[in-house]
Order: sequence, then structure tokens, then C-alpha cells
Amino acid sequence: MDVDFSFCDLTNAAADQSVFTNCDFTGCNLKSAHLTNCTFTNCVFADNSFGRGSLYRSTFVGDAPDRECLADTIVDAVSW
Repeated sequence: MDVDFSFCDLTNAAADQSVFTNCDFTGCNLKSAHLTNCTFTNCVFADNSFGRGSLYRSTFVGDAPDRECLADTIVDAVSW
């Protein structure tokens, strides 16, 4: 909770059933990251790089990544 991930390189990161609350993902590189079944509550997403990864079954409460930047990212069963 309350973690500043801003401008981190999270390429190929993996998490399943994790909970992120009040985290800052501004400018994160999330290409090929697989964050499945995760819950993101009141997190900040801006200027992110996504692609070739998965957010399958994840839930976003509050802010969410811009759907236009999620090209080639699996977003099946995501709750916005």
C-alpha cells in the first residue's frame, strides 16, 4: 500500500491476486507485465507503457490506465 512505483521499469513483472492501494504508477514501463486477478484502488496511472501483457480479471477502483495505451494487453474480465 502507498507505494511509489513512478518511472519504474516493471517489464515482465508478475503478480496474481495482489492488492495495490494508493500506489503511483506514473510513467511505469509495464510492457509484458502479467498482473492478473489484482485489485488497484485509488492508484495513479499516467504516461504508462503497456503491451504484450495481461490484466486479466483485475479490478480498478478510482483511476485506471488509459484504455488506448493497453493495445496488445489482455483485458478480459477486467472491472473498470
